[in-house]
Amino acid sequence: MRQVVEIVLGRPAPWRPTRDGGTAIVGVCGPPDGRAFAGIANLDELATSPRVDLVRETGAPGARVHNPPRSNADFVAWVVTSAPTARRALAQAYQAVVKAQFR
Repeated sequence: MRQVVEIVLGRPAPWRPTRDGGTAIVGVCGPPDGRAFAGIANLDELATSPRVDLVRETGAPGARVHNPPRSNADFVAWVVTSAPTARRALAQAYQAVVKAQFR
């Protein structure tokens, strides 16, 4: 709140973090063999991986996606992690993503 007041008064308001930590968001690429996406078989396992905050399947069953992806629409799920540092959060997100198994 103090920063808002300083900005309104036209004073410098340097940003100060309120907590330490990092977050990562990593997409799960679709099936590498060109077959239609039919879902992720081990979604619950991914969601309970260490430091995973959220797993959201976004691919529509039957959708054909590019792998490697050409746009965000080619990702079939997203994994969000948090850790003491952004580097660790990213590493943990990658560890979860590589475990994804397609139906």
